[in-house]
Amino acid sequence: MTKLAQIAQINPKLEARLADEDSVSFLGMADVSELGDTTAGETRSYRHVAKGYTPFRRGDVLVAKITPCFQNGKIAQAETEHELAFGSTEFHVVRPDSAVADARYVLHFLRTSDVREAGERRMTGSGGQRRVPRGYLDDVDVPLPPLQEQRRIAAILDQADELRAKRRRTLALLDESIASTVDAMLASTAVGPAMPLASLAHIITGPFGSSVHREDYRPGGVPLVNPKHIVGGLILPDETVAVGPAKAAELDAFRLETGDIVLGRRGEMGRAAEVLATSGPLICGTGSMIIRPRAGVSSALLTAFLRSPGTRQKLEERAQGVTMLNLNQQIVGSLRVALPSGQEQRASEITRTALFAARQKMEYHLAHLDELFASLQHRAFNGQL
Repeated sequence: MTKLAQIAQINPKLEARLADEDSVSFLGMADVSELGDTTAGETRSYRHVAKGYTPFRRGDVLVAKITPCFQNGKIAQAETEHELAFGSTEFHVVRPDSAVADARYVLHFLRTSDVREAGERRMTGSGGQRRVPRGYLDDVDVPLPPLQEQRRIAAILDQADELRAKRRRTLALLDESIASTVDAMLASTAVGPAMPLASLAHIITGPFGSSVHREDYRPGGVPLVNPKHIVGGLILPDETVAVGPAKAAELDAFRLETGDIVLGRRGEMGRAAEVLATSGPLICGTGSMIIRPRAGVSSALLTAFLRSPGTRQKLEERAQGVTMLNLNQQIVGSLRVALPSGQEQRASEITRTALFAARQKMEYHLAHLDELFASLQHRAFNGQL
């Protein structure tokens, strides 16, 4: 076992002398994937990044130090267009000594759950500004077999990781197919007359803010869905924002059902997501509302309508509030929606159901690969691979 600081430079300074007009790559936090890779970056002149950014080189390992990026696995090897690059100040840079440490091996080790969980415990700061201190990386104990063995282990993990990446790409293609099926229906020339949303769905406002308190939260309970949990048309629940059995029973009227649509009613307008059969038990939170389509009305089409740029603009224009925009049942219910005929909606649902079934099967395979990869990681860094 060797301390990381003994086999790598942590946050090395810029060594090259650059002219203002020299081209370098730039990576923001969004350019670093949670899967361990990066984009090629954006080309900028040195004078635009010389101050206030983190310098690094192609091949360095970037570690996002701020929450939640660190916990989510934004730890990647830089694959930039230019040899010299700059990035967010929220990166730690790890530059392994190539004479004793393989960069891919170090990357895979830093991405293990043990390292990330220990780093989370060492974070300093409060709220959403907690960060992994440099000292934690300095002191990380790295198992260090001979260089050739490191490369062998890294190659095995790279190959397993590529299988997972292919599965994720397939999932992304299926998501595009599902979305295009819905978009095609909304663009159909056979749409009926525009009708108020209130005539197509029941609208239920989530519980009042005084109904749920922080002391009601119970890890492992039923998650609440607030606007921040609706991302990119998906519901991403937070297990720490969940209520126990007693509070869940009290909030039973706000339980979400398959086919419901959760719409954020505060802050950013147009945050909407459909509740799927695979979503598990969920409760509408205080900052959201439930759109429950009536019989024969497609949840997917209503979700697409609510998330469309035109609807988002209308909601922003009609929302109330000064410091934070707010929606109510009357504003949402008055939106006018034109949908295709019931027969066309049913045909669309058949196609969408088949695509969802394929997606569910792919998710199962991905989960199996994730388990296999975690097992390989454990064995690799315990001398068992």
